[in-house]
Amino acid sequence: ATAVVVGGGFIGLEVAENLTERGIKVTIVEKMPQVMAPFDFEMAQLVHQQLNLHGIDLILNDGVKSFANNGRNVNLDSGKVLNTDMIILAIGVAPDSSLAKAAGLSLGPKGHIVTTDQMRTIDAKTNEVVNDVYAIGDAVQIKDFVSKTDTAVALAWGANRQGRIVADVVNGIDNRFNGSMGTSALKLFNMVIASVGNNQRTLESKKIPFVAIHAQRGNHASYYPGATDIAMKLCFNPKTGEILGAQAIGQEGTEKRIDVIATAIKLK
Repeated sequence: ATAVVVGGGFIGLEVAENLTERGIKVTIVEKMPQVMAPFDFEMAQLVHQQLNLHGIDLILNDGVKSFANNGRNVNLDSGKVLNTDMIILAIGVAPDSSLAKAAGLSLGPKGHIVTTDQMRTIDAKTNEVVNDVYAIGDAVQIKDFVSKTDTAVALAWGANRQGRIVADVVNGIDNRFNGSMGTSALKLFNMVIASVGNNQRTLESKKIPFVAIHAQRGNHASYYPGATDIAMKLCFNPKTGEILGAQAIGQEGTEKRIDVIATAIKLK
C-alpha cells in the first residue's frame, strides 16, 4: 500500500510516521524547500535525514496541481505523477471566522479574529472593544510574545490558556494573555523536534537584530553510558542578551531544554 501526504507540517509528519509504522510506503509533498516551517533550513535537514532513514520519499519545492484517476494519481506542478492508494491533505489551517465577520467584528489580514489581551473582540466599524463577545483558540489573532507583532498560533496550549483567562474575566478576575511564544514539540520515530519563539527567518523578516549560535551536546553527562547528542540553535539579542528563539533536535530530553529556554524568554 502507498500513501501521499501533502504538507510537511506537524500533522503531515505525524501522519507519515504513523502510516510508515503500519508498513505503508509514504511520499511527502511539500511546496517549501523544507518541512517544519518553525525550523530554519539547516535544522530541518536533520528532520529530512530522519524521514529518509525510515524510507519516506520527500518531494520538496513542489506542489499538487491536480488529482486524476479517482484519486489514484497525484499530478505535481513539476509534471511528476505519483501513483497512490491514499491521499492525506495536511496543508495547514484557515480560521473559521465567518460568524465573527457576519457579526461585524474586526478581522486580521488572514481572517483571524482580532482580540484584546483579555480575549475580547473589536467592532470592525467603530474599532471599539466589544465587552461581551470573546474569541479564543486557533481562529484568533494575538500578539507574538517575542516580537510584540500580530500573529496567530494554532496550538492547543494557547487555546487552553485563553479559555481559562476568559473564565476569569467573566467572573470579574483581571487576567490577561500576554502573547504566545509558540512553544511546540513533535515526536518523529526516535527523534524529538522542539522549538520556541522566533526562528532566524522570522527575525530577519521583522528586521529584529539577533545573533544565532549552534551547539551540539550530549543529553546527559558523557561519562555515563548511552548519551545521545542534541543539536540546538539559539537566537538572541546581541545588545541585551535576551533570548528570541530556540530550536532543538535530538532524542530523550530534547523538549525539556526548550521548556527551560521558554521560561528564560518569559522572564526576559
